[in-house]
Amino acid sequence: MIFVASLVAYIRVMGEVTMSPNRRQRGNIETLRSGAKRIRVYNGRDPVTKRPIYVGETIQAGTPNIDKAAQQALTRWLNRVDEQRAPRTNATIAELLDAYFEVVDIDRATMRGWRGKVRNHIGSLLGATPVKKAQARVFERFYAELRRCRTHCDKRPAIDHRTRGAHGCDRRCRPHQCQGLAASTIREIHTILNGAFGRAVAWDWLGTNPLDHVKPPEAAKPNPQPPTADDAARLVNQAWRNDLDWGTYIWLAMTTGKRRGELCGLRLADVDLDMATAQFWLAIKQAGTELYTGEPKGGRLTRVALDPESVEVLREHLDRCAAWAAEADIELDPEGFVFSDAPDHSTPWRPDSVTQRFGRLRDQLGIKTTLHKLRHYSATELIIAGVDVATVAGRLGHASASTTLNFYTAWVSEADQRAAKALSPRLPQRPQASNRSEWAKVSPVSPYEVIAAGLREAIAAGELGAGMPIPSEKQLATEHGVSAGTAHRAVELLKSWGLVNASRGKRATVRPRDDLAQAFAADSHLEVTHELQQPVQRSVQVPIPRPVQGAVHSPVRETVDQPEHGAQSGPDRHSPTTGLEELDLELTHLGRSVRTYRTCADPTNSETLLQLLRDAIRRTGGQDSDAGDYELVVRYAGERGVVTTVVAPPQSTGGLVGVA
Repeated sequence: MIFVASLVAYIRVMGEVTMSPNRRQRGNIETLRSGAKRIRVYNGRDPVTKRPIYVGETIQAGTPNIDKAAQQALTRWLNRVDEQRAPRTNATIAELLDAYFEVVDIDRATMRGWRGKVRNHIGSLLGATPVKKAQARVFERFYAELRRCRTHCDKRPAIDHRTRGAHGCDRRCRPHQCQGLAASTIREIHTILNGAFGRAVAWDWLGTNPLDHVKPPEAAKPNPQPPTADDAARLVNQAWRNDLDWGTYIWLAMTTGKRRGELCGLRLADVDLDMATAQFWLAIKQAGTELYTGEPKGGRLTRVALDPESVEVLREHLDRCAAWAAEADIELDPEGFVFSDAPDHSTPWRPDSVTQRFGRLRDQLGIKTTLHKLRHYSATELIIAGVDVATVAGRLGHASASTTLNFYTAWVSEADQRAAKALSPRLPQRPQASNRSEWAKVSPVSPYEVIAAGLREAIAAGELGAGMPIPSEKQLATEHGVSAGTAHRAVELLKSWGLVNASRGKRATVRPRDDLAQAFAADSHLEVTHELQQPVQRSVQVPIPRPVQGAVHSPVRETVDQPEHGAQSGPDRHSPTTGLEELDLELTHLGRSVRTYRTCADPTNSETLLQLLRDAIRRTGGQDSDAGDYELVVRYAGERGVVTTVVAPPQSTGGLVGVA
């Protein structure tokens, strides 16, 4: 009897739900030692862990009519399970994201970025949180933490070390200062979480998406900040001087407004110079070190019209590509890329390498901009020139004109559109010298160009006279620490400049004086645009000038007495050409040195020196009306003695004022 009474009491306490003998009990009410009632309802098995899932709640002791309240709660949870609004998984947010990444269809580079954000932010703060406990308040506090500090510090003083490994601290290890993530980064994290929890609802893991009640940070207002016209001119001109292919890339980035991957993916067959068009249907993408092809952003094929100057730039570029392939005795790949380092142009440039190279160009000139902002430069210049927004959107590859209008609102003005001109007149003037070998004379980059420029300097200084043999290729390779092939290219470059005679099996010799005079006269318009280096000390035993590597020093403005007439100090400074001298020129403004460079010119020709002064003023951004504030100090190359000082003549008189 005691056993039966206890069993009846147990069943009454448990509040067992009516069910058939063969059906499993779905829920129960358990009385805890404290007197509280705990409701548990079976909700199936976890699709990830395969373990049974129970949901429910606990009613605290002391609640009025606690037994009735427990029965109502049990009924409520049973109905919720029947309506599939209860969590059906014990999976964590980290497990949900892993399952989401297995099915989501996104680009590989985007996936790499998403996994990085999960690893650095979501996983460290929310990864272990069960999905069923992730409420709106959890994500709002998570976003607040991201806005506070991107490293999620504990608010105690700490040091941000330059590396995680063992090291000696230096100035790069600094006290930690909290800096939050940008609003755009937090919005992207919200996109990841919202997509994952949306799939959890579709998979019946959850009844509702908690992210539906969370508001992400506001998107930042568009602020393109394109480079100015002057900065754009400096960028493209310096790119031309560094490398003709690189200059062509920067030019097209400004004129077409295409993204870096779309320009890298431009194929030779997609350029139609007769129709003055280029088709962009392929983009080169990079995920870490992995390089792959894909559609442009938005999957839009764009066909861009080219202005006459861009057609000429591309024509010269393609001619160079064909010539270099012919020198290597190979044919260009019909499906090759316009920008490639391979002789047959079968492989494209890497987008990350292009960005890094532009960063070095930008830092060299001291300009604060990015490669992507050249796209903004093209768009803003077109809008200012009066081109309609729909056309600009089509050239940029935007999905709709509203995207362009919203992003470049500050540049859209009807008054500007009616008053502006076309884009082409606003572009910086392209240098006239389109042959890379011409630039190598005054601004060598590659090792063989440096060797050839040094030999050219020795010939100009008279150290290698007409008919004299130049050092052999073996001697050049040993002296400069390069391969025999590089030394051979240096000799071939001298031959193309018309300075030496070279043939197979014979040592190269300096050409006759008349030929040298003609060659140097044709180069009188070239100049070195970087600051002068310290004078090179040449060895008596080895008359070949070796380039000085290292820092570039600005010349010091000093007053040095001029040698007596007929006297000459230092090495022979005269060029083998008649009247032409290699000169160091220093431009000063109100007594302050602003620019120095080296050129070949006749120091006795007043018209030539005056034109050099005017050109130097324009290149530094000065105006002809301010020419009276400038002076051009002329010295022989490598010497400190002043030959003459050039000043602009008064407007009412002609001639030139020179002070020895």
